[in-house]
Amino acid sequence: MNPKVFISHASEDKEKFVEEFARKLRTDGIDAWLDKWEMKPGDSIVNRIFEEGIKNANAILIVLSKASVQKPWVREEMNASFVKRIKGETKLIPIIIDDCVIPESLKSTVWVIINDLSNYVSEYNEIKMSILETSNKPALGELPRRTLVDQLSYYNLNKIDSLVFSESCKISFEINSDLVNTAKLLKRISQYDIHEDELFDTLAVLDKNHYIETMKILGGKTPAFSITNYGFKIFAVGYFVEYSEYEKNISFKIVNEKIRNSKEIAEQLNIPHLLVVIILQDLTDTGLIKIQRVKGGVILIINVEVELKRQLRNLL
Repeated sequence: MNPKVFISHASEDKEKFVEEFARKLRTDGIDAWLDKWEMKPGDSIVNRIFEEGIKNANAILIVLSKASVQKPWVREEMNASFVKRIKGETKLIPIIIDDCVIPESLKSTVWVIINDLSNYVSEYNEIKMSILETSNKPALGELPRRTLVDQLSYYNLNKIDSLVFSESCKISFEINSDLVNTAKLLKRISQYDIHEDELFDTLAVLDKNHYIETMKILGGKTPAFSITNYGFKIFAVGYFVEYSEYEKNISFKIVNEKIRNSKEIAEQLNIPHLLVVIILQDLTDTGLIKIQRVKGGVILIINVEVELKRQLRNLL
């Protein structure tokens, strides 16, 4: 439906501004209510203005001038307009067309000032957009790709270091190996505007902080690197929200069901084999089990310490 607006004004301002302004609004599809067009002989002024014009308005435009601020009638319309605005039923837009004293009640409202009544295109467009609830605010562009990632943060690592490390670990899970090809990683992170020199700087930081171990090539750049046990544990705890539950379930498989093969545990729990390997290595590092690595990356559990059994009993 076409938005309806009521124009509160003094009769002295009708010819020099108000009527032409109202015609512009109607031309643009805004149903401007003007007493000159709406009032007929014998009509009740109160009923037509307050029960029809103001009551049905989506927006009320108050034309402020030296003449209108002195008019009791305009003040009555203004008071009625404020009641509607307070109730959230309408928008109130003061339009100042000359150097007049602004009523105290309007001083906290955003005004539109028209300095030249013969040329007010920009001011008119501002009023029209407010009535139609549109905006000339420029559209938001896309963020730089590297800022789009909702990534994990890691100790001693900045945002780019954390991103590179996370993507490296994801590649490891995809290929089920701790060895990551640097060229493959570079291709993957190029979408985040991370280039080759920055990548190798980051790998040096990750190596220094024991997240990875790089392959040293004399006179050349690192062609590949491996994720350390420490790095895998840090990544997995943050990335897999149910990590502690997986850890508990794997421990129960070892203790209660006597399963001693990492592949079999992964298949039964339907989780990545590499995740099982990470958790088994962590249990080994804490002295709860002893393992043996065999061909194909499989881990065999060769001993289970009593402390692991005690921990599981405490969880029951």
